[in-house]
Amino acid sequence: MPWPEAWASADTQAAFIAWNRYVAGKRQGIITRRPIADVLIGAFAMRFQGLLTRNSSDFRQLFPSLPILEP
Repeated sequence: MPWPEAWASADTQAAFIAWNRYVAGKRQGIITRRPIADVLIGAFAMRFQGLLTRNSSDFRQLFPSLPILEP
């Protein structure tokens, strides 16, 4: 079954900003792991103005303006 939403240019821009945050945090020793999947998920969620997740801490540093709900 095809996914109804395609990756958009805005998603790429959000991912780029988050990846820059990741690199800066990694260099400062604030972020220790490589969250490429979190960057892509968060970037896609930015377009839809929110994310429902059980691991909000994985997204808060990379996407500080993203509304995040935890169940």
